[in-house]
Amino acid sequence: MTERTLDYFQKRIKEAQDFFAGNPEMEILEKLKVYREKAQGIINEIQAIPEKERGYELSMILVKACVIANDVVEAIIALIDNKEGGKNDPLWYYYMGHCFQCHPKKPKYDVALKHYQKFLELATENNLKEEDRQLIENTKSLINNLKMMIDQE
Repeated sequence: MTERTLDYFQKRIKEAQDFFAGNPEMEILEKLKVYREKAQGIINEIQAIPEKERGYELSMILVKACVIANDVVEAIIALIDNKEGGKNDPLWYYYMGHCFQCHPKKPKYDVALKHYQKFLELATENNLKEEDRQLIENTKSLINNLKMMIDQE
């Protein structure tokens, strides 16, 4: 996997995110539909690359695109396939927590909680990109909400 290819997919994700953040004249549901379609295009392109050639970073872009496209099952598969590469990556735990929290058949809040807690344990100012630092605060709120949901089960 060349840096150019990795950079290409990072730009594609950023373009999709920028599209969703912009375009205030569009209805939110239409924006979401286009956003998910763009993510699905990225998923299709990455899945066309043999898994052995993807590497960890491109696999994480696949995970991010799957989450955007609301395909958490495919995201979980990609995360599990890259468990070894993600053992010290806080974002691996964040996405795994998100996938278990939003699982379409049966959300597993206790499993999501453990992954979010591991995310916070690993997340520091030094190992997250600027755009990911807000996840720390968001995750603290998610953890509190999940604890309440688990208590209600």
